Amino acid sequence: MKQYKTIREETNQKIGKYLRKLIDSKYRKRNDFYRDYLKHEGIEPNAEEVRKMGNRFSQIFIGEKKGLQIHDLLIITDLLGISCEELLTCGKAYRPISGHMTNYEIAFSNDKRVWQEYIMSEDKLFLNSDEYGKTVVDYALEFKNYPFIHWLIDERYIYFEQEQWLDKVLFLAKTKMKRRDIHFTDSDFPPQVYEEEQFRMKLVALAIENGDFKIMESMKVREASILYGMSSNINNIDDCLIHDERIIEAIVCSDDETIYDYFSEEFQITTKSKCIGQYLYSNLGSLIDYMLQDDTSYNNKVEKMIKRVVEHNKKSYEAISIKAEEYYQSLIKDLKEVNKEFALHFREETMMYYKFDRNSNVVSFMDTSEDGVRTNAICIFEASEELTIKKLIEEANDWYEKLLNFKRDFTQKYI
Repeated sequence: MKQYKTIREETNQKIGKYLRKLIDSKYRKRNDFYRDYLKHEGIEPNAEEVRKMGNRFSQIFIGEKKGLQIHDLLIITDLLGISCEELLTCGKAYRPISGHMTNYEIAFSNDKRVWQEYIMSEDKLFLNSDEYGKTVVDYALEFKNYPFIHWLIDERYIYFEQEQWLDKVLFLAKTKMKRRDIHFTDSDFPPQVYEEEQFRMKLVALAIENGDFKIMESMKVREASILYGMSSNINNIDDCLIHDERIIEAIVCSDDETIYDYFSEEFQITTKSKCIGQYLYSNLGSLIDYMLQDDTSYNNKVEKMIKRVVEHNKKSYEAISIKAEEYYQSLIKDLKEVNKEFALHFREETMMYYKFDRNSNVVSFMDTSEDGVRTNAICIFEASEELTIKKLIEEANDWYEKLLNFKRDFTQKYI
């Protein structure tokens, strides 16, 4: 019975990985797939339903606890345009099929000499996509050939850039390999921006699986472009440039304690504004939610991570409170008397400089000097039956709610 369970789990894991690859190859964002799935079931694809569906499929992708249900097969095969046989057998086995060097074949190789020979070939085939529109980098990522990927980074065939696009800062991974143009008609951003950001996410997930902190740091894995706003205004940005489930899955699957430490500790960023803030990984709340959903095996790690969320949310609230009160006091310092009407007026004026963006959870108080507080807050949606963790979640969310309602509470104070 135990042997059967092991075989079943291994099969679920293989199917989960293959399904993830199929979805990522057809959909620009996984949330788009989840929305289509919900529509197929006749469920309104609102944000909460999409989040729950994402959590469910994340567990299917890993395949350790949960596998596909028969009901899933009918919908998935319809949405992806494949047969049940293809999905359940994970497609055909990958084998080099050509007598000459191709992108497909080189991506299998672990021989540095072969890589070098291919790169140095006179026809420069490695720079182009093949008849399937895939480059050697696409195949290497698909087959998780990390030594080859790392070698391409060292040789600068893959590189990271931080770019300014209108009022936004974007984190992009780029490659000298050329792909066929893909056009997105529903996007304000150029197609290559989405492609390069998704390319970065794939590289980051692979770096996490291999414990490569140098690559993670160079590609700013914990940071989101929204954190680099150049002014006190917080502008929304498409969620595909903020969140990617591949990273959360890679973290959860890691056996390296330092990975959990890295993604739950505060970090500081420097922007062109005077405001330098302390931040937590933007998707730390989603990571904790995922771990709480699984089982109690993550309790020790989760407890430490939630404690850090409590400390961060509390510190953010206190820093915002101090800054706002200082500005308010500067407005009324020359008044001989402050009655309720004056107090309300000046407290409302003070709150003109307070911002809380629900999409990104970035919070700030920056007055006209632009020298203020800018940070983020983390919310945890899942619950726990374990008493200590339950209390920590409540405390973390209490501080989050105080930041969320700060404008209302500050305005009504003493009124």
